[in-house]
Amino acid sequence: MDAREFTEALLCLGRDDIESIADNIETHFATAEGEVFWWRAHLAIHEALKSQGTLRAAGTAAHQAADAVLRAATRAGLDLPSELVTRVAREAQEVVRGLVAGSSASPLMSYLLESWEPVMASDELS
Repeated sequence: MDAREFTEALLCLGRDDIESIADNIETHFATAEGEVFWWRAHLAIHEALKSQGTLRAAGTAAHQAADAVLRAATRAGLDLPSELVTRVAREAQEVVRGLVAGSSASPLMSYLLESWEPVMASDELS
């Protein structure tokens, strides 16, 4: 799955999907170990993007991913602003940045993608 496919899949999220993803993200941040691992992934992604000269492209993709989450949430009937939707949108930005970084970020991407079962399942169907 690439950044474009991920963002398109975000548009299809329903209320239950968004709530499930938010719960998964919260679980990852519930421990110090989980938070440290997230920061390691974030830094590795940033360094990969910087070395490839793709920070701007990743920023654009991140904006599109967050917008897709907000549109899906609105369609799903979630009231905005919402802490839950913000959490999902921000994490979507990080995931899509990792997808733009490509194989350089792969070792740590699996951790970030664990929260995104509804999106990854839609990829398996296509």
